[in-house]
Amino acid sequence: MALLLDTAAIPGPRARLDAFHGACEAADVPWHVVHESPQEGLRSRIEYWQVGGLTLLTESSGGISCRRTARELRVAPREVLVLSVQQGAEWAAETQGTTRTSLTSELFLKDLTTTSSYVRRGAGSAHFLFVDHAQLGLPAEDVRRAVRRLESSPLVDLLRDHLAGLVAAARVVAPGPATAALAAATTELLRALVMTAADEDGAPRAYALAETLLPRVRLYIARHLQDPGLTPARIAAAHAVSLRQLYNVWSESGEPTLAQFILAERLAGARAELASPAAQGRTVASVASGWGFVDATHFGRRFRQAYGVSPGEWRRQALAA
Repeated sequence: MALLLDTAAIPGPRARLDAFHGACEAADVPWHVVHESPQEGLRSRIEYWQVGGLTLLTESSGGISCRRTARELRVAPREVLVLSVQQGAEWAAETQGTTRTSLTSELFLKDLTTTSSYVRRGAGSAHFLFVDHAQLGLPAEDVRRAVRRLESSPLVDLLRDHLAGLVAAARVVAPGPATAALAAATTELLRALVMTAADEDGAPRAYALAETLLPRVRLYIARHLQDPGLTPARIAAAHAVSLRQLYNVWSESGEPTLAQFILAERLAGARAELASPAAQGRTVASVASGWGFVDATHFGRRFRQAYGVSPGEWRRQALAA
């Protein structure tokens, strides 16, 4: 995680305002920003992650108005789709001539190849997921049609909840196989959202959910790796499918068995944390427990089988290097 901005650490309202505008101008996808009450002193915090090949950002501040005008399109003409969830304040957004307003958390899709605007009245926050059109591999017209018809997709609630879960996972999951799986599954879910919203015939909800079961299972595993209660039975129950159906779908992934996959992902997460200087103050048993291993001896045996050294030896080698 990178903390792009925290105005609490900047003295003076003018300096805070300048820092915020500088962060917006320097962004990969720049916006023109106006604050509702800058004279009261700007409060803003912006965090940023790279999750696999995806860009994730959270922002909290007071009332704000953002516009992506023709100027910003000329300066940074990237073909980017933004999935966002706004929280804590009344907001309104416009893109492609479609205006949305809400007083609650609601999903919004913006195609940044066109001009767009967003207004939040009062203090609030938002999560943003930025995905290049090329990563979706869908025709530009499908993307634009999906923006206009977002509510018609049966996956809106799923993606809204997933975006919040993705932020939570990005805070705790170390870069590696788990984040790569998160990125791949997120891309598949977003592709399904766009396809179902763009389908003017209306894809059945059951079909859409069945087609996205495997990426949803991958995401669920990545978000619950640190929970010792994560089992195939719990995964099946969370997705309202039978164990047989879960195993059949998982067999199509080309991965080892579901239990082996969960074990390998937990070991990889623990291995990465043991090598981190930030975790030096934690015991091996504590790190193991944090990744869902209830028995430190079992963890040590599995770790040696996977990597050829004990957890303690690996930590010493990694920190020495």
